[in-house]
Amino acid sequence: MQKQIDKLIVESLQGDSYTKHDEAFRVMYQHFFAGVEAFIVGNSGSSEDAEDTFQDTLVAVFNNLRKGNFQLQSSLKTYVFSISRNLWLNKLRRQGRMVNITSEHEQIKIPENQMNILLKGERSEIIADLISKMGEECRQLLLYFYFDRLRMKRIMELMGFSSEQVTKNKKSQCMKKLRAMATKNVIFKDFFS
Repeated sequence: MQKQIDKLIVESLQGDSYTKHDEAFRVMYQHFFAGVEAFIVGNSGSSEDAEDTFQDTLVAVFNNLRKGNFQLQSSLKTYVFSISRNLWLNKLRRQGRMVNITSEHEQIKIPENQMNILLKGERSEIIADLISKMGEECRQLLLYFYFDRLRMKRIMELMGFSSEQVTKNKKSQCMKKLRAMATKNVIFKDFFS
């Protein structure tokens, strides 16, 4: 019975119907959230932390299922719990909080490529947050370059710099500031070294 429910959820999320997506998320929430919440609350978290982590988990599951080659190797409940667990442990590590993990759930190994996608998403959020804390000129320049993928000449024109070289120098200075900010964040210590 559970395999049939898992299959219906997976098929609904892989399809193009927003109504079916919403229904699949609702069913996942009803069936899986309580276990995730119990784990997070039992391991230095709050109900709000569980809500946030579960939302991130649903996004990760949805993105993974939308890839054409995804194959569920365990029950959907185990897969969802494993992603939530890994997200929560990564958050605790970033915050420098070490805990003895208590869990009665079966655990599966998240494939390296899927874990990298989750970490990349976390890094992107942190980088965007760091950029938003920079001065207006650096923030705008880095957004143009990395997020909008504009060429130096176009950035020069938009920002009123006198030459492409001045624009490159300014980008270099801004990146230095961003690296300094990022290396203070645990998740980036290895990333920028």
